[in-house]
Amino acid sequence: MPIQKIIAPDVYKPRACHALRIGDWVYTTGIVGWRPDGSLPSDFEGQCRQLWENMLKVLAAAGAGPEHICIVQNYMAKPEFIPKFFDIRAEYVKDPPGEPPHRVGFMGVCELTTPDLLCEVLVSAYTGP
Repeated sequence: MPIQKIIAPDVYKPRACHALRIGDWVYTTGIVGWRPDGSLPSDFEGQCRQLWENMLKVLAAAGAGPEHICIVQNYMAKPEFIPKFFDIRAEYVKDPPGEPPHRVGFMGVCELTTPDLLCEVLVSAYTGP
């Protein structure tokens, strides 16, 4: 099965690619809140919103959408960001009514790729039947 490298338009330039598509599966790399011009919002909320805007563009470039997300791995620089992360995530990823977000795992880290990054997300999405 061929591996398709995905580079989404209107998203920051990745070091390698934004995602891999393998058959019906899409695996994103660590998506962060950099703007397309490479700048970074200074606060968590700004970074988190930009991250999800980027994620939706990456998924779309791979032929997927938020409804295809199966697993979300979240990396936060500070655990106190988690409640706000859920609030912002809910604006972009709709879970079934009355159910908690069942596709989420969190990892607290001391630092991400650069000290000013506050959050990073990897997604696995299934587009098959």
